[in-house]
Amino acid sequence: MTRPVSYGYVTPPPNCVQPSDWLVVPSGCEPLGNPLIIQHWQYAMNIVVERTLSVRLADLRSGARLRQNDIIWVIISWTSTATGLQGASPRRALVDGANELQVEIPGVEIGGTLKLRTVVAAAVGESKGRDPLAAHRPGSTLWADSHETLLEGDSSRFPTEALGFEANGVGSRNTAWRVNVNTSDLDAPALSAIQVVLNTEHPVYRRLTENAEGADALVTRQFLAYDVARQLVAAALVQEDLVATEYERGSIGAILRARLRDYFGHEGDEVTPLRQRWASSPADIDAELQSAFAL
Repeated sequence: MTRPVSYGYVTPPPNCVQPSDWLVVPSGCEPLGNPLIIQHWQYAMNIVVERTLSVRLADLRSGARLRQNDIIWVIISWTSTATGLQGASPRRALVDGANELQVEIPGVEIGGTLKLRTVVAAAVGESKGRDPLAAHRPGSTLWADSHETLLEGDSSRFPTEALGFEANGVGSRNTAWRVNVNTSDLDAPALSAIQVVLNTEHPVYRRLTENAEGADALVTRQFLAYDVARQLVAAALVQEDLVATEYERGSIGAILRARLRDYFGHEGDEVTPLRQRWASSPADIDAELQSAFAL
């Protein structure tokens, strides 16, 4: 049972805000309502997120015990689990009735799971004469709503190439794919440092391309996404230079740091404790990573 969240101040009744579905529109595709997954998403495909909030502003103010001159803001924010990047729509003042919101998200900045959140927050001013139970800090959340959409697995975040392995001297025709990770320069752009190569001579390639919506293709994509994640985690943990600092966003260093943080929480953020545990028991790390992909 989920416990109610206490903000330390009064929040308005939830029915003061009536949200529409999350409308997610990948570039060149039909709009999707509350999608759990976007099939065939590619790393360069931008996404537009839209929704409408129908608001009873007077009831919201009185329910939150705010003053008539207190401004209330609303935004849509987004976070990408694969890149660690985040952003938001322009902040706008909430009005009575329909509030139409929109944010465009660059495809090159996202991957993995796209976490969306609509936030209605109080932009309160001076505290003199304010109800003691009302929000008193700027940015205090009055109402929020979240949604998550899977961008067809981690492998679609990075450039993908298809070629015959044996014919091109890349490897055996029995190898399904390769994940190439170049960590020689952690400040280099991730899109030039990571590449997924599919073997057109292997049955897996036909499984992915001839019946992309089939159950076999879905399972294959899950294993491919897991393998990409596993190899990135391994590449991160052998890097002594991957210290607990911030790298330029979009760099291979930032991607590796975000991957460790996403899958291993605080331990991954610190890097060193996770690296020590990986050195002593790599099977434990691999087992924990498998659970993230429900294999």
